[in-house]
Amino acid sequence: MRLELNCICDQPLNFISDEANYYGIWQNQTGCSFVSSQGMIKVIHPGFRNNYSGPDFKQAVIQFSDGQIKRGDVEIHVNNSDWEKHHHRNNPAFQKVILHVIGKGDPMPVWLNNEKNVQTISLGNQLFSTNQPCRDFGYPDIFRSFVESESYQRWEYLQSFFCKNTLESINRIFGLVYNKETSFVQEYSNKFMAMFHNRYSEDEILKSMVQIVNNYQWIMGRRRPMNHPKYKISILTFLAIKLLKTPQFVRNYYLSNMLSDIEKLSYLGYLTPGKSFVNEILGNIIYPLKQILSSQDYFSEWFCLPAQPYGIVNRKLKLWGIKIPINFGLQQGILQIDKDYCQGCGCDYCPILHCSS
Repeated sequence: MRLELNCICDQPLNFISDEANYYGIWQNQTGCSFVSSQGMIKVIHPGFRNNYSGPDFKQAVIQFSDGQIKRGDVEIHVNNSDWEKHHHRNNPAFQKVILHVIGKGDPMPVWLNNEKNVQTISLGNQLFSTNQPCRDFGYPDIFRSFVESESYQRWEYLQSFFCKNTLESINRIFGLVYNKETSFVQEYSNKFMAMFHNRYSEDEILKSMVQIVNNYQWIMGRRRPMNHPKYKISILTFLAIKLLKTPQFVRNYYLSNMLSDIEKLSYLGYLTPGKSFVNEILGNIIYPLKQILSSQDYFSEWFCLPAQPYGIVNRKLKLWGIKIPINFGLQQGILQIDKDYCQGCGCDYCPILHCSS
């Protein structure tokens, strides 16, 4: 069964996990030069991220070794061979590609319709000799602008969870219980969906789901007691039921509505979360769904949501020597920087290192 969210996504989102590690890198290559498969090229503008089917970036502007400046599409892959594996050669959607970008390997040209070859460049490997080249770089104002641009990519990423199918959407909701227990989340989602389709009442579903969480042996480490899944599960299950019954409810659902629902659940005897987790739900579930189901732009509201900084965010800020107030959008931008650059050893392309240039 597919989740009927009324145009939740008109086209399939073009998020591919391996390649996504390179999108943020490419977006920051304005003015950079590369040795392509046929000579030197310069990136005048990397183009605009395409979140739908087709090339990864549209309307890029590239200067080639013969001096010509061309405007067109850019396709990004991990390896050169992915071009043929993904059948781009004869795909009409890729006929405007002017540059092929790979994350690793030798940059060899690729072909369009066996007639025209497209130059390839490799983003290369890490060049720094230290594993923490970004330590204490300062420049908080410029830093903020970079993080804000990364947060928009994260904003689109969060929406992508609800552009797939019913089970993926429900998995995303219950993933907020405790994302390190992925197998449990999958089993829990399957159980929830089975009860919903078998027309169990809302109260029966709530009681059953809460009991499953309470009986599970959680390994929580040093997490605070209020972060325990038993405090989160009632409101998440309640919202999952509402989403399946009436997806459009999110359009007029705000903090006050959620606090009212939490109060009702508490009155019925269910454990409920604190304010910081309420904002996590708004930022990870409600606002991404609002954006998908409405023509209104909710990015600014989403960005300005309050946030309790994650441990990884505090560690990054300390490493970078930055002291700024953190809201939801900035926190998500820092997480995106960690995903795009830190986890993939992309230090040479990280915007943090170019704040002073």
